[in-house]
Amino acid sequence: MIELTKEYKEEDFEPEEENTKEGPQPTDCMTHTLTDHANPQAIKVEESLKQQAVTILIKTRSTNNFMNSKVATQLMLQNEDCSRFDIEITDGRILKYSQLKLFLQGQRIIANFFLLPLDDYEVVLNTKCLTTLGDVP
Repeated sequence: MIELTKEYKEEDFEPEEENTKEGPQPTDCMTHTLTDHANPQAIKVEESLKQQAVTILIKTRSTNNFMNSKVATQLMLQNEDCSRFDIEITDGRILKYSQLKLFLQGQRIIANFFLLPLDDYEVVLNTKCLTTLGDVP
């Protein structure tokens, strides 16, 4: 789970006068794990889903949400009382489209997901579903 360790203010990022008499100073550092330095529109987040570690890719350009179908089956994710339909794509495969309830850093997200066999990530979220959260503490 990712937690904020220090509250930063705008003045924290203002340059300070350099003191050349002192030795090296420790540096506070905030980092985001980017999936690809050439693609700053994607952020990789490690999270737990039903006590299982999952890697979530948040992509600004993704038009849909995707979940690894094996993970959904393993975790026996419930989609009761939610809409569900299947889509046949051009190569004849049937994609399952389910509405699932997830908790990401304590915030509930209800979103539609295509269930696909994904290799590198368990979940891919578009940023549209994150906008439903409002302000995150």
